[in-house]
Amino acid sequence: RPPLPPGPKGRPLIGNYLDIPKTKEWLNLDKWFKEHGDIVYYQLFGKGILALGSLKRCHEIFEKRSGIYSSRPELIMLNKLSGWDFALVNQPYGSTWRKHRQAF
Repeated sequence: RPPLPPGPKGRPLIGNYLDIPKTKEWLNLDKWFKEHGDIVYYQLFGKGILALGSLKRCHEIFEKRSGIYSSRPELIMLNKLSGWDFALVNQPYGSTWRKHRQAF
């Protein structure tokens, strides 16, 4: 597993929840971009979040590497526990998704 991009150190379980203000969150992200660079990684309640701070980085991730990053997050409550993992809108990008998309 490659190393994660730089970012603020979080707390156990809640991650960086207390570091993010309830209003004008973008000002906090701007501060992190100035401290850590164009790509910042932080966590909220165990979920990793990758924030992109420049148009160049957005283009690189969403255009040049779209096959890697175009999938959906795994929604355990919706998919695994309730049995809705068959629905097209809940499936991660892959061979099963392509088959269902083609049939749709």
